Order: sequence, then C-alpha cells, then structure tokens
Amino acid sequence: MPRTDAQRRAQNKYDAAHYTSLTIKVTREYADTVRAVCAAAGVAPAAIMRAALDAFIKENATGDNATGDASPDPPSSIAEEGIINGD
Repeated sequence: MPRTDAQRRAQNKYDAAHYTSLTIKVTREYADTVRAVCAAAGVAPAAIMRAALDAFIKENATGDNATGDASPDPPSSIAEEGIINGD
C-alpha cells in the first residue's frame, strides 16, 4: 500500500532533522565501474561506503573524534571479499 502524503511529510521531516549526505566527486567512468562491480557482487554502493567509513573511524577515531555512531562491524560479506581492505 502506498504511503500517504502525511507519512511522506513525516519521513522527510525526520530525515531532515537526523540525516545528512556525504558526497564525493569521481569521474563518470569510475562511478560506472563502482556501480557495475557492486551490482555483480549484489552489494549496494552505499553499504560499501558506509562499511569503509566505519572501518576508518574504528581505526582512527580517538578522544573527541570518537562519536560512537559507527556500525559495530561491516557486513561479513564485504569484509570476507576484502572490499574494505583492498585485498
């Protein structure tokens, strides 16, 4: 069943209050490659970026930089395939 206008407005309001976007600028060729590799692996590009950022935070955050908001561990399929570590 489709969401009502009120539900959409409520979701948009929540998202605006609690989320932001991190963006990167890459060549179209690189973006196409990322999308193709992710599709072949059955993984969303956002999941890989989030896992990589979580791993970076876990390894490098100290003191005031440690927000505690990082996911506990990247999804096992990503870690096993070496996507984060570049293996």
